[in-house]
Amino acid sequence: MNAPPESQLTHSADGTPIAWSVEGGGPALVVVNCAMAWRRSTPQPQLPAALAQHFTVITYDRRGKGESGTTDPYAVDRECEDLAAVIGAAGVNASVYGFSSGALLALTAAARRVPMTKVVASEPPVGGRTFRTAAQSSPRFWPTTLVLPTSSSWLTCKASRPTS
Repeated sequence: MNAPPESQLTHSADGTPIAWSVEGGGPALVVVNCAMAWRRSTPQPQLPAALAQHFTVITYDRRGKGESGTTDPYAVDRECEDLAAVIGAAGVNASVYGFSSGALLALTAAARRVPMTKVVASEPPVGGRTFRTAAQSSPRFWPTTLVLPTSSSWLTCKASRPTS
């Protein structure tokens, strides 16, 4: 197993330190983890290394997680600024991949004009029902993966029925 990539540090607009790392080569892709994860503790631990075979993969610890700092009060706007800081520090035109709540953050950042070339939103927890209602329903409806150019003026989502 390879050693994890070396951490780098940038600062968000409010001065909060944000830890990030880069591996691989090719077009730049920033990975936005779900809310409770960070680079060394993610539900998709093999994803960055697999993507690094084709992309320059930039991963970072979201605000208050891992090696990144936090500043109160929490606000989604601050997380969008964090993502913008990481993209700026990497000095690249990047696409952004987000998983779960990271997908919502990626979509929100795109809507707020954080510079990115494309956004990939995998399993964003969206819909007209609460999580409790969704968990009790059968079959459940969950959004599929979205791949959108960020110049789109409309973001759409197609629901799918899980097979299991």
